[in-house]
Amino acid sequence: MAVAQSSDTQGMFTRFVRSEATASILLLACTIAALAWANSPRSESYFRLGHTELGFKIGEAQRTRSLHDQTQLDAISNLRRAHKKCSRRG
Repeated sequence: MAVAQSSDTQGMFTRFVRSEATASILLLACTIAALAWANSPRSESYFRLGHTELGFKIGEAQRTRSLHDQTQLDAISNLRRAHKKCSRRG
């Protein structure tokens, strides 16, 4: 019996993770957490996180970018793609 329950629990978890609502719930939870953190007494650490440099180095070649810069570039890329899609339809 315990094996059947375990299997059923895993099946429920798998269905939950694969459902479209999961992404929405996770995005909403992260948004609420970010808003609370940004407006809390510890907001300095939230804004400092955006200026954290991330990157990689291969031999002498090095590439770094702040999280803030990366998200701005991603947003611009997405807007350009959306504009191209709309332009093709018209």
